[in-house]
Amino acid sequence: MHRAAPPDGGGATPILETRDLKVYFPVKRGLIIQRTVGVVKAVDGVDIQIQAGETLGLVGESGSGKTTLGRAILRLSDASGGSVRYEGEDVLALRGRDLRLLRSKIGMVFQDPYGSLNPRMTVGNIVAEPMLVHKIFDDRSKIKDRVMELFDTVGLSRSMATRYPHEFSGGQRQRIGIARALASGPKLLICDEPVSALDVSIQAQIISLFDRLKVEQNLTYLFIAHDLSVVRHVSDTVAVMYLGKVVEQGDADAIYRDPQHPYTQALLSAVPIPDPVVERKRARIVLTGDMPSPLNPPTGCVFNTRCPLAEERCFVETPLPRTFPDGRRIACHVVSPQFDSVASAESTAQLMARSLESSEERVAAGGGPLKKAAFGQLSADSSARQARPMITGRRLAMIVGAVFLGVLLSMFLFEFGLGAPGERSIVPAAVIESRIDEFIDGQGCVREDAVVQLDISNVEYARVVYLRDNPSRPGSYLPPRIEYRYYYAEGTIEAIPEITGDFCY
Repeated sequence: MHRAAPPDGGGATPILETRDLKVYFPVKRGLIIQRTVGVVKAVDGVDIQIQAGETLGLVGESGSGKTTLGRAILRLSDASGGSVRYEGEDVLALRGRDLRLLRSKIGMVFQDPYGSLNPRMTVGNIVAEPMLVHKIFDDRSKIKDRVMELFDTVGLSRSMATRYPHEFSGGQRQRIGIARALASGPKLLICDEPVSALDVSIQAQIISLFDRLKVEQNLTYLFIAHDLSVVRHVSDTVAVMYLGKVVEQGDADAIYRDPQHPYTQALLSAVPIPDPVVERKRARIVLTGDMPSPLNPPTGCVFNTRCPLAEERCFVETPLPRTFPDGRRIACHVVSPQFDSVASAESTAQLMARSLESSEERVAAGGGPLKKAAFGQLSADSSARQARPMITGRRLAMIVGAVFLGVLLSMFLFEFGLGAPGERSIVPAAVIESRIDEFIDGQGCVREDAVVQLDISNVEYARVVYLRDNPSRPGSYLPPRIEYRYYYAEGTIEAIPEITGDFCY
């Protein structure tokens, strides 16, 4: 992406700045009389700055607070403390008309292209809605002309304006979301993982669109993403979040070339390198365990439970961000050495050995290694598909992808289904998961004693599960009215009838 010119001097006022921003969500229990039993610290004291014309890439694991930070800037989530300033104006103090005026200057592209568009409105009306709310034009004919202009800008045909969201692909819906975000003429766009739900080829088109819009309309971006390769391409500066805090922030090239915080090193060590020789030789930092709960974060440094370099004070003192000579800010008591240092190599080796030991223990506990699900020439006749309930008998439990027909990927314990949307790469998984496509030819096996065809009753416990495409899509397999803990219990109770709901809770 086009890189912004350096700011004019150190005294330049940032277009967006947050100081000690906090967003806490109270956890309450009780039906009639509710009481607060805890607080989720989704964002905990975040300081960021974005200069006009720059792109700040915000990265981190799921649950680190990236989306909540973006929503708090627009006041879609209430801040619990700190300050947010847009062009020097206190955002948290705005009310009524002033707040609506601010939202006309900051646009947001949401993560889910399926759930962020009103299914009862035509896409033309969806794009026009911000102009009506903010009263940008008095004449409706001007609004219509602006909608057509926005469709041209994002690469959609003008004839599509009368269609509904369900008639579009994921990439087209994301373009509609971008057009809506641009409708009020904002200076700043908050992009919340705008390409994560899209096919790889479509991702490239959307990134190219963002690149062009930045140059043509002099936009500033807060770009939230998981894909570190995408972030490196689009960002001028990068902020790395972990458990509600920014642990490292600075110039994108400097951070990718020489990451200092141990968590940043672990993230970047997972990014593949195109050179296969270098890729095979380099060591990866394998973090053990999961991110702690924001409901009960660790004392001291939030990364101390997984950090290979943690010292005694890391468990007692919270590290404050320090500014380094190259301009980056790092919150760490012990700034990590570079990748090729002895200390880093020793830490990596220890972590990798621990990871291998835990893997061997899991295999031993499971009664032997799982074999790859092998597929020959599979074919499915969709004309034979019959509508039937999703839960019929025992639910199958674990499948992690479908495959190109006849192609085996033997590098891992599972195989991948590749293909652009509409290429039927999901059919083999659908055949196994729900048995609604006729299994005409081909065989698949999970273990030596379990051949998966139409009858899998000889599998004692379900070992294949169908991991679906988009859990947040409307009509998906995660009903919004059911608490998430019941999702975990349902599969266990289904596979092991002896366990009841009373046993689980």
